[in-house]
Amino acid sequence: MDDRDAYDVSIDGTATQSTHLFFDVETGLLVRVMTVTNTMLGPLNVQRDFLDYRDVGGLKLPFTIRTSDVASFDTAVRKFSEIKIDSTVDDKVFEMPRAASRP
Repeated sequence: MDDRDAYDVSIDGTATQSTHLFFDVETGLLVRVMTVTNTMLGPLNVQRDFLDYRDVGGLKLPFTIRTSDVASFDTAVRKFSEIKIDSTVDDKVFEMPRAASRP
């Protein structure tokens, strides 16, 4: 994978779904998760790539996650600029906004 060797751990979850976990041989970090779901129309593959690992409080975490499937237009890339471990979050962030009152 990207000119690097990786271990492939296969998990047969159900008769219709299997998962492959790919770990970098050198670092041991998870670099890809591929889920295959067998449907009546054929296999549906969903792939998640984990990139740009950085140290966060003694943990190695991916700062880029790319998700793709069989549709070329359905690729999403999530890039994190900062990840905090066990930070305090104000409970008000999770409150539903009030509906605007009508005259």
